[in-house]
Amino acid sequence: MLEQLRHSPRAGSIALVLASGVLLGPMLVEFIGGALSALSHGAPPWPGLSIVIRTLAVSLLIGAAATGMGWFPARVLASRRAGRLGALCLVPLLMPPYLAYSGYSILRDPSWITGDWLESLSTRGHAWVTISTGRALAILGLALWAWPLSAFVLAAGMRGQGADDALRLDAPPLRRVWERLLMHRAGIAGGVLVVALTAIGSAVPLHLAQIDTVSIDLWRRMSESSPGRWGAVWLAGWPIVAAAVAGAMVTPRLVRRLAMDTPVESDSVCPSRRTRVAAWAAWLAATVFPLTLFILTIQSPRSLVEFWKLSGAGLWNGLRTAVGVAVVSGLLGLGVSYVIDMSRRPRTGLIGVVIGAWVFTAVIPGVFIGAALSRLGTSLPRGWADVLLIDAHLARFACVPMLVGAISALSESPELCDLRQIEGTSGWGVWVRACLQRRVPVLAAALAAGIMGLHEIEATTMLLPPGRDNLAQQILGYLHFSRMEEMSAAAVYLIGGGLLAGAGVSALLWRSWRRS
Repeated sequence: MLEQLRHSPRAGSIALVLASGVLLGPMLVEFIGGALSALSHGAPPWPGLSIVIRTLAVSLLIGAAATGMGWFPARVLASRRAGRLGALCLVPLLMPPYLAYSGYSILRDPSWITGDWLESLSTRGHAWVTISTGRALAILGLALWAWPLSAFVLAAGMRGQGADDALRLDAPPLRRVWERLLMHRAGIAGGVLVVALTAIGSAVPLHLAQIDTVSIDLWRRMSESSPGRWGAVWLAGWPIVAAAVAGAMVTPRLVRRLAMDTPVESDSVCPSRRTRVAAWAAWLAATVFPLTLFILTIQSPRSLVEFWKLSGAGLWNGLRTAVGVAVVSGLLGLGVSYVIDMSRRPRTGLIGVVIGAWVFTAVIPGVFIGAALSRLGTSLPRGWADVLLIDAHLARFACVPMLVGAISALSESPELCDLRQIEGTSGWGVWVRACLQRRVPVLAAALAAGIMGLHEIEATTMLLPPGRDNLAQQILGYLHFSRMEEMSAAAVYLIGGGLLAGAGVSALLWRSWRRS
């Protein structure tokens, strides 16, 4: 079997399916079995139509806001001189999704002019202004976190300078804006849907802003019921499950389009100075501005020292899990690239099914993943807690290097693929010599998956054993109980360290992608 695997892309596909089955199979079986068992005992209380509509509306609103923020960065990314913004574009996505919201929420503190004004409105009977402000900040915070996704989707099909010159000569300003929207309507729709699909299962920070969505309703139901009745909650989450299934089905087509629709160098976009300024403003608003607000909130430098006493063990535990996620997800991403590279017909349906399964687990609420694995963990030895935690984070983020691996392999020119086939592609050794140096983006994406796993909250809180320190759970406690001094100290390290690590990973991914 090992010798066959060395020479057959079909056997490599089977090995990838088996690895995915080992990692995802138990939790999916537990998830489906619990839902079917609950269905056999009678229909559970379904989420109301109003909460389903609210969930869709909020997700699409986040997607639209993120796509609007990503328009100008996409214009820069589609140019031949993306420069530093291209190397740093992924940094907001590698930050915790709740940090932008919690950073800008500082402005609602009564010690600030804006917070004092909101408090005065509340005392005069206009509390809805304060509530609406918090909800708007939650939506904008998630949009600030997710706009790199829509920016890359937009940049993949961005038209070049020829279209800009034609519009500038033949159309007034408002007409130019409308024509550009029509010209890029497919990319705009794709960016909105990708971000909405990412946000539809998110519970933080929407939970902190008291925006009652389906995922938050499900989290509340699970916390109020025993593990034996979680199947009914899983069944009640059918709207998000349906969205996850749709995303899993559409992803292979989107991957192929992103691989094939890369802008041609001769027709690249030439962004104006104002476009570059707007692009950098979006980046700064998602990273540096929240960090500045957190720094201004720290009342005593001792809080920065106390962070290591309170959260040092939790940070170390999170880093160990992140390393495991990065290693395993990198192997999965390289496996996808290997199978596609070694196949004469890379558009294989089996790889699409595998990637779709990982996208499905990434979209559904993290509490579902954590709950399913926690029920499995009751029958396993205690030492398996770390393995289950890594598996949960893989289910959430391993699709990132797998998608990058598929896009990287499919974007190669047909001539290069034919040349590799002529020279011979039998064995891992040949693939390593011929292709591995062009798959550095997969390794960078694996590091990104590990960093995102470090900030994962929902599945982590369902899996942590009693007495186990974890940074994500501590941060959630700070947010719940408004421990702003501790939260600000933690945010300084998370955002400051995240800026350095995220900049390194983003630069590695961008430069290796352009070089390959």
